[in-house]
Amino acid sequence: MTVAVNAVSMSATQTLVEVSMQGVEGADALAGWRMLVGGVISEAQPLLDGSGAPCATTKLAESTVCTVAFPVSEGTPTIAYIRAGQQEQWATAP
Repeated sequence: MTVAVNAVSMSATQTLVEVSMQGVEGADALAGWRMLVGGVISEAQPLLDGSGAPCATTKLAESTVCTVAFPVSEGTPTIAYIRAGQQEQWATAP
């Protein structure tokens, strides 16, 4: 799986992370995403209020671009993606 964090923004209710994913046909696009901020790790949650494209499944041959939502947070979040025992992470500034 190839993944990238494209952008991070905040809504009134969530931290929104636009991601690109490609490489595995039919994988759950939300699985494996985590956010660390203020010493607290949060898992992805359902996208509220229609901000961005919801994540469903990934594709083998084309990039899936979607929005992963996390609880609203204060501070600088670190976004992590964990799959098959490997982790990638991005320090971001919303």
